[in-house]
Amino acid sequence: MSLHINLSTARLVLRPFNTGDMDDLLALLRDKEVNRYLPWWPCTTKAMATAFFRERMVKGYQYVKAQTDLATLPAGGNYFWAICTHATTQLQPQPKSQLQPQSQTQPRVIGYISLSGGAAHDLGYALAKEYWGQGIVTEAAQAVVNYLKQAGVPFITATHDVLNVGSGKVMQKLGMYYCYSYREQWQPKDISVVFRCYQLNLDVQPHRIYREYYQRYAEHCVEKKVRGEGREYKSARLGVYRVQRSSTGTGTGTSTNTVGSARPRSHNQAPIAAAVAATTKLKPSQIESALRHYAFGLNA
Repeated sequence: MSLHINLSTARLVLRPFNTGDMDDLLALLRDKEVNRYLPWWPCTTKAMATAFFRERMVKGYQYVKAQTDLATLPAGGNYFWAICTHATTQLQPQPKSQLQPQSQTQPRVIGYISLSGGAAHDLGYALAKEYWGQGIVTEAAQAVVNYLKQAGVPFITATHDVLNVGSGKVMQKLGMYYCYSYREQWQPKDISVVFRCYQLNLDVQPHRIYREYYQRYAEHCVEKKVRGEGREYKSARLGVYRVQRSSTGTGTGTSTNTVGSARPRSHNQAPIAAAVAATTKLKPSQIESALRHYAFGLNA
């Protein structure tokens, strides 16, 4: 099918970035608060923003132009949509906006939605903080998700730092279900981060789950009380184990998986419990106990 890379919603236009967007892109990339939970350091010059555009965006645009296919976008080839305002849209930026004045020739860029190449089909997003709290990212991301389903992308994933609660709420509003949590030494910032992984299947395979992060990182678990983990997660039938306490302190469980075999795994819950505690009113010891007593084993 042909690829329509320009999308629109009631308030927004989504299109590829171009070289005329570098001032607005710099405004996004240099804001430390906007980039706090993103995997790159803030840019400080227009030359750096231009390099970001050429190195991270152009490859994806070139592939899609040649192949007209997002479903097979290769690893390392990200596709970015610029989030732009309609000329007639009445959005209310907060004071002291770093964005450039509205152009008469094209709508202003206020954020982006991205899709990673490779197996994960990872959804990413950022928005100028002057426009936070108006449902803009959710509106834009929903338009992209609707298009990806039509384009044949089988599923999408998304991850967020457990401290970035707002990003998790966007995932939940998109209908994504929580899968698991894991700790990663995040590069290039070289910081230890606990991520929550969400997923949304867009095809006829509702039981699929992307396990790469769970299998790659030694510290991983499934938190029992994460919003979005309800019916959607259970319907994925991941091979759920309820760990029973015994006199020896070890656990046994019975699989409820109807898709394939699974096995319980041992987890070091303490480090992740401490990180999760930062976003809840529970003590790390309480979270660690809940994780230990209600662990989930994923199919290998």
